[in-house]
Amino acid sequence: MDRTVPCIMLIDDDRATTVYNEIIIEEHGAAKNIIIYNSPEEALIYLTTPFTDKKISPDLILLDINMPRMDGWEFIEAYKEAQKEGLANITIVMLSTTADKREYEMVETNELLSGIKSKPLSFEALDEILDIHFNNLSLTKSS
Repeated sequence: MDRTVPCIMLIDDDRATTVYNEIIIEEHGAAKNIIIYNSPEEALIYLTTPFTDKKISPDLILLDINMPRMDGWEFIEAYKEAQKEGLANITIVMLSTTADKREYEMVETNELLSGIKSKPLSFEALDEILDIHFNNLSLTKSS
């Protein structure tokens, strides 16, 4: 069954990568809404301000690891601190171009991270994320 989450947030400093990922998500039909941030600091501001009918909370964050100023690991630590203030529990999956086993081990031991996928993002990776983390989702992909 094809599923669609209400909202996916992309956080990656590389604009070409976010455009590519946005296209993959749209063509896959994985999300009704896509929020893009090329700055993890700006994404944190978005996530830590109240959500309204016009400002939706992401269900899934796809987070780059290697970014200047604040990398994915620093983002996770800042998000963890912000969660103490009552932030929603959002599924976060790291995206990486590396095959470094240490990064995979770090993801496995971090309670806020739900996994790691290799770049470039693919239909198969989205299918796996949806199957593992959103298997009870009742929304279906619209044609």
